[in-house]
Amino acid sequence: RRLAAAGVAVAVLAGASAWAWRHASLGPDPAVQAVLAAQAGGFKLSRSLSTKPSANHSGTAVIPASHIPTAAPQPRANAAWSDLLGAASRDEAAAFRLLGQLWGMALGREDPCAAAQSRHVQCYRSAGGLAELRRLNRPAILKLNDGGQAIHHVLLVGLNDTSAELRVAGKERNLRIGLEELSRHFNGEFVSFWRAPPGYTREIAFGDKGEAVDWLNAQLSRISGGLESVAGLPYGAAMVSQVRQFQQTHGLPADGIAGARTLMLVNDAAGVQEPRLHMAPTLAAAAHGE
Repeated sequence: RRLAAAGVAVAVLAGASAWAWRHASLGPDPAVQAVLAAQAGGFKLSRSLSTKPSANHSGTAVIPASHIPTAAPQPRANAAWSDLLGAASRDEAAAFRLLGQLWGMALGREDPCAAAQSRHVQCYRSAGGLAELRRLNRPAILKLNDGGQAIHHVLLVGLNDTSAELRVAGKERNLRIGLEELSRHFNGEFVSFWRAPPGYTREIAFGDKGEAVDWLNAQLSRISGGLESVAGLPYGAAMVSQVRQFQQTHGLPADGIAGARTLMLVNDAAGVQEPRLHMAPTLAAAAHGE
């Protein structure tokens, strides 16, 4: 009897499955499920009878949500960078006003470089990047891109081996950005201020005379103890040699011409009062929520 009953169950199960396969497009029939459950000891009709394909049929494993690894949180520097791009003014004049504040100048809507020049302060534009700014050791307006079409201008006020401290128009606190992240948005272009010597109108070259030459001679005499400072001497071979030596010592092309970069480094070495970059290992704590 047991064999006969089992045979009947198998026959019924096979017949019902075949019928269900032929009518799969109509969806599972509750009556069929009931028959199969009764004759197969509680066997339940597979979801394969559904018109919706099973996820397992696609070859993709189904992983419980509790076992799905979550993405690691982004470094705080990235969040600070997003905040920076959201707040940074696209108007270079706003960044110039921040730079002017460091120099004690209230810059308005006029040409900032012309306004600074009237106070014996010169603009210096370059694409030398952070390497040059480390050497020049002065705040500068960085030209940044946000990965799209927008250009932003922020003020670099601090720099160390791993991060930069940036000041943004409209923000109360400075931001600290990792140098690796900054490099993705900074192509090296910047503009800065520097204090020009008395009587300076252009780079100092062989044969020049005047206040700027006298000032340069006096500063180099103090710095390196070279030539005696005598007013009125032309910028001759001895001074050129002294400037070349200074340039070589400070990592500049030793061409003997005292241009903006050379004079900025002379200012630094001579202790001329100018804003400097913060070089401390710990910069602004804004990006770390401290």
